[in-house]
Amino acid sequence: MPLEPTLLSMPEVVKDHLFQYFSYFDIARLHKTCHDLRDYITVNRPDASYRMIEVFQAVDNIQVILKTEDKDGETNSFFLKYREQEGGCSIETVEYNRDNKRTRSVNGVSYLEAFFQDFGLLLKHQKSILFEMEITPVNSQKQRSQFWKAMQKAFERSGRIRSQRCILKHVTAPDVLSILPFFDATCIENIELIGMEDGQVNSMDGIIELKHWKNLKSVILDDFSIGNIAQNIAHLNYFCCHTPALTVEDVFQIKNMFFHPTQISSCHFLFRGSNLKQNLYNFLGPAEERQENEPVDKWSFRSPIAQQELKVTIIHETISFERIIK
Repeated sequence: MPLEPTLLSMPEVVKDHLFQYFSYFDIARLHKTCHDLRDYITVNRPDASYRMIEVFQAVDNIQVILKTEDKDGETNSFFLKYREQEGGCSIETVEYNRDNKRTRSVNGVSYLEAFFQDFGLLLKHQKSILFEMEITPVNSQKQRSQFWKAMQKAFERSGRIRSQRCILKHVTAPDVLSILPFFDATCIENIELIGMEDGQVNSMDGIIELKHWKNLKSVILDDFSIGNIAQNIAHLNYFCCHTPALTVEDVFQIKNMFFHPTQISSCHFLFRGSNLKQNLYNFLGPAEERQENEPVDKWSFRSPIAQQELKVTIIHETISFERIIK
């Protein structure tokens, strides 16, 4: 009686077809445990690496979005949801634009444990540089404590995270200081930090001391304040900040910064308070351009740098600075 064919003995065209039904974690586990399949996986399944990883913690589940990009530039997305159930947890997976939703149960393991087992495996086998990693813990200090500690442990085991962009939402300054050092400072170029939406403004003092800060090109902050703004953002290409702490003195320093050969090309501030807005008008002088029926005012300032000028725009409670090269 002939033996049943094994995966190893199957023609590559058959293996290619079968691998279309494997998840990333299936492939990663095969790569780890089956030495004879490693070369095939490395050559034929390079999409086992991801371009973007997004992790969202909800009250009773964790959702993950994984985005791939093949050699032809085509993108694909995978959605996973880890949820608690009696006796263990369920893991739901679905591929974007495909009717292939699958749900499996794991007994004796909580959804947090199941997620971090898979997440650690994903980080360990991610060889290429990520374009983006986004982490959003639930917006509750008590509920996210266990998640955040487990996330730090996962990063500790995986080594430096190589990602060009890092987005951290619902975080405090201590959260950022506990996670950002795990990212490779030589790879990271852009960060976006969003606070807890509780009215508290976080200081960037410790964060700007990290070596990562000097390598950044773009920064977006919401409910984070930064001192000596002009000095600390001059090396960036782009800066955006939603803060109640902006002052006229800050605007004066930022305006002067654009008159020097710095890297910054544009920055935007969403401020709060009508008193500040009136003080800004007093400082900037009469607007050169005011649009009818729209709250848009514009100013132009000649730069001492040849063939450059500074454009300043105020719309509602947003002030923007843009370096114009003629």
